[in-house]
Amino acid sequence: MAIPDTIEHNFGVLTGTGDAKFQRNANGDTVVHLFSVDPPEAGVQATNPVDLVLVDLNDDGKNDVVTANQTTNNISVRINTSTPPPP
Repeated sequence: MAIPDTIEHNFGVLTGTGDAKFQRNANGDTVVHLFSVDPPEAGVQATNPVDLVLVDLNDDGKNDVVTANQTTNNISVRINTSTPPPP
């Protein structure tokens, strides 16, 4: 699951465990991975993500993230470069 955060100008991703639950840390808290909608390498200002979509843009079998940014009136694309764990 991915959630836009307009206050911090990022989005959070909650990782599933495969049994209808989210990944938790040692304290039992849900783990949220935060990503900026404005990564430094992009060279583009992007703020206030108000919506997002998960879609496989490069046909590699992994969902990428596209955010709609309200203040800057643009979109941000984050390509998923993660390596899935072995089966």
